[in-house]
Amino acid sequence: MRSYYDCNLLPPVQPSPSLKSQIFAAIGEQEPGTEPEAPKKQEGGGYHFIGNEEGEWKTLPGGKIRLKTLSDLPEASHTTILLEADPGAVFLPHAHEGMEEIVLLSGDLDTLGRRLVAGDYLRHDPNTLHAKAVSENGCRALLITARENHPRRAISAYNELKNLVKGLTQKS
Repeated sequence: MRSYYDCNLLPPVQPSPSLKSQIFAAIGEQEPGTEPEAPKKQEGGGYHFIGNEEGEWKTLPGGKIRLKTLSDLPEASHTTILLEADPGAVFLPHAHEGMEEIVLLSGDLDTLGRRLVAGDYLRHDPNTLHAKAVSENGCRALLITARENHPRRAISAYNELKNLVKGLTQKS
């Protein structure tokens, strides 16, 4: 004889969809098989996306190094930059007033007697001279640099000179 507590006597009961959602919400879990909700948009935005194929690449003098500025807010103390260098690219020695941090995402970079590869980190303290650096096979890196370090003027001057030369050669 079966008892009242024998589960085989009672048919399974499915909760209504709304009750099921309330249960999962109460225990802080995402209901299996459902898409997570997108975060609520904050008042005034609050989010800034740049896809891999979005944004503008600026070429540095020499043509083998490109920068894509990801964040350069005037009120921030730093700028975030994605850097790409072609094989054989050379970074000439230069000085910065502020700190700069570099995370190598891919490729290689030789500087100060060290060979950096994907996942390696380098920090230049404020007022240091950046030694010559060479990327044998090319690289991609994330730079977080003091805002005053951003090479805006050099990029603008280089692009103006490049356009001037291009214009003169087209007239010839």
